[in-house]
Amino acid sequence: MIVSDPLPSLHNHPTEDEPDILLDKERNIFRFSGKSMPEDPGKVYNPILAWVSAYVKDPNAVTRIEFKMDYYNSSTARYFVEILELFEELYENGQDIKIIWWYQPDDVVMHERGEDIEAVIEIPIEFRQFE
Repeated sequence: MIVSDPLPSLHNHPTEDEPDILLDKERNIFRFSGKSMPEDPGKVYNPILAWVSAYVKDPNAVTRIEFKMDYYNSSTARYFVEILELFEELYENGQDIKIIWWYQPDDVVMHERGEDIEAVIEIPIEFRQFE
């Protein structure tokens, strides 16, 4: 019997232009937060895409993805869609997967940006306001 190594967690520590991203299969944390306007978005998001590609081959029984973004640019939006499209196979196979999109009560733009992403992916998004 072949036992594979567990998927190591991935943590992109936030900077002025990059978000805090924590992907931790063992602790069941999948979180994107802060601001994302990196000079080289591929440098930030290609490792995320690779991690998610590995995760969906052997996912947890329950997957909750949380977005707590303050701001992100159009390049980031394209990567968010690519990332979430990787999770679509889990949803289509009946896996317990949920995307939670947090936004400030007065931040209409961030709520609408979540709706824009929801319009192009197959997984419904649950919208929640910060209290």
